[in-house]
Amino acid sequence: MQTQPSTGRRREGFSGQHLLVVPPPLVNEMRADPLLRGLLPCAAGWFPLAPGHWVERSAPIMEDILVLCHTGRGFVDLGGRRHEVAPDSGFLVPSGVPHMYGADEHEPWGVSWVHYCGADRAGLRELLGAGVAAPCFPCPGETGLADVPAQIWRLLDAGLDRPRMLAAGALLRHLLARLALARATPPADRGVPGAAERVHATAAWMRAHLDETLRLADLARHAHLSVSHFALEFRARLGLPPAEYLTRLRIQHAARLLDAPKKTTAGTSTMARSRKRTVSAAEKTLVMLISWLVPGYGFWHNGLRRRAVFFFLTLQATFLVGALLRGSVLLWSLDYRSSETFNLVAILSTVTQLCNGALGLLSMLPEVAHGFHILPYDETNQWADLGSFYLLVSGGMNYFVLMSTWDHFYGRKAQEPARRTAAPPVREAE
Repeated sequence: MQTQPSTGRRREGFSGQHLLVVPPPLVNEMRADPLLRGLLPCAAGWFPLAPGHWVERSAPIMEDILVLCHTGRGFVDLGGRRHEVAPDSGFLVPSGVPHMYGADEHEPWGVSWVHYCGADRAGLRELLGAGVAAPCFPCPGETGLADVPAQIWRLLDAGLDRPRMLAAGALLRHLLARLALARATPPADRGVPGAAERVHATAAWMRAHLDETLRLADLARHAHLSVSHFALEFRARLGLPPAEYLTRLRIQHAARLLDAPKKTTAGTSTMARSRKRTVSAAEKTLVMLISWLVPGYGFWHNGLRRRAVFFFLTLQATFLVGALLRGSVLLWSLDYRSSETFNLVAILSTVTQLCNGALGLLSMLPEVAHGFHILPYDETNQWADLGSFYLLVSGGMNYFVLMSTWDHFYGRKAQEPARRTAAPPVREAE
């Protein structure tokens, strides 16, 4: 059998693990029971995420071992031949066969498993079509079969009395029969992928995008589920909330980067650059200038397209309503010391209207270029005052959008992630 470095190898001791072993004397006693001797679970459990998982038995045991992989990858070695184990698959180790199996070093698996004995195990093994030469078989995620070992564990954990052992054996028999049916059913006939398969596919997608800021809404959208449904399904399938699962993946990835010789600095700096790109002062100035002229551009430039479109349409519509009502804010006299028209309200109103950007400048052209009336105004119009109010509201709103742009992307909020040492967490949808 092939071997690998022993660093970090272990059989158990993983975060979130659940396992139970039926005492051997009790197993021997129950094997004599006519209702239990056909199929008797001896141990059961599941590991949501098992980095470094490694089991090697040169001295075989007289129990069949059923392992179902719901996420990640691994391998099983029987008779000196190695078989790769992919997500939504499983393998069976027949009793009496030396074996070795474990999680992939770079993409560790999450597994559920059952050890069992009994007079019917050889027949069920033949039904499943799994043996030393071909131990692996499909376990489609939409069937939910990977969760059955956890149900068996819950039964055994509640008590090892005769009724519970009988119920656990019935669940195991049903599981093996369903796995045999799934193997005999062509993939095209298995139906539309269900929530379980979507959750596992999203977990694989998370592993491929660890250097990105992942929001819970993004993960749910990838799985084509609502946020609440996704969170419930994710915890039920993988044993951890999405945020905690993602954090552990990132910690493991960071540990691998630190352990990699001559790649520590390059790897960690690449992840840092991918999360936060350095923005020059010139780019900040240009973005803020365009954001003043075109409301919402700052959010568009930084990827928040929906929010940018909302701000643009809202502010421009408000401004155009004011312009259609012939509203305007007149420029105050430059000779304010001698002008009777000078007042502080006029100054503030004009500054506010200037926040409208390009359209605000156009609306003021009649004041500075007589006869130039792109957005004409008429102080005698009965709606002129109301129109001017709309223009002021539009300018005020764009001022707050500009401040939000700066704060969100270049100011205080933008600096907070740089102060954190941990990877960015999963955030709720905005």
